[in-house]
Amino acid sequence: MADNKPRLSDRKPWFIAPLVIAGVVAAILLLVLFRQQEPPKPAARRRPHRHRKSRARRPRPPGGAHAAMPPLDRRALIDGARASGAALAATGELPPPDAALGGRKFAIRIPFGCNGLQIGASPSQASLSYDADNKSMTLSAQPNVWTQLSLVQGLPNLDDIDAVEGFWIPRPWSYSDSCPPRVEYPAVVTPTPPTAQTLGLARFFGKGDSRVLQHADHPFTFTRKLPDGDLSALNHGYILLLSGRIGSYQDGRALHCWMEASDHHPICLYSVIFDHIAFEDASTGETLAEWNE
Repeated sequence: MADNKPRLSDRKPWFIAPLVIAGVVAAILLLVLFRQQEPPKPAARRRPHRHRKSRARRPRPPGGAHAAMPPLDRRALIDGARASGAALAATGELPPPDAALGGRKFAIRIPFGCNGLQIGASPSQASLSYDADNKSMTLSAQPNVWTQLSLVQGLPNLDDIDAVEGFWIPRPWSYSDSCPPRVEYPAVVTPTPPTAQTLGLARFFGKGDSRVLQHADHPFTFTRKLPDGDLSALNHGYILLLSGRIGSYQDGRALHCWMEASDHHPICLYSVIFDHIAFEDASTGETLAEWNE
């Protein structure tokens, strides 16, 4: 009987072929794994000086650095004057100029008429009056004239100054910009006079400047006719709103203080430019009149 099984020599290709295929597959797998484990090439870095240049070329906000800063309020103005006055009292010298103050915006609300209509009251920088014949009330704000103030008279550029006008910040020991609470203070045997004004916002007019913006002879006024039989507006209390920009003295300071003697409170004046002045009703929040300088 004939043997049909292939000879061993004839079966060798069948054994070798799978081994060759397996070797090729293994080589391919090893090559793939090797490439996956190869570390990625680092990305090219930007040169530091280019990065700095690109940042430097970013546009600045309108108005410079001051544009993003909130306006100086009553607290900030009082604290600044308090620090300068303390330095003057302790050393006899004002602190160095603060360049960051120049050009800063400010806004302050000065209450008046807080105790209602006061018949026979002494004149003040902001006042409320009533005309019984016309049944109308009038609000008035008249700047103080400080040209002869000792602080101004001692300035080195006095010959260039035509006039100095401004408003006091009343009660500079309080941060409140509202009417003080109505308190029944006990009577005293020997009453003392009210504390003198010590902190103000002053506008300086040079001898070559126009006098149109000087208001010593024509104060800011607002008149309103009241309804028949209704005088409640005389008890509302009112606000004098002052806003503008901080200026500077000849030496670069925004604020100057002066003392009559060591036992006197320093008197301090900010150099300012008024941009906006208004009357507000403290009870309703209504803006009654406004002026843009």
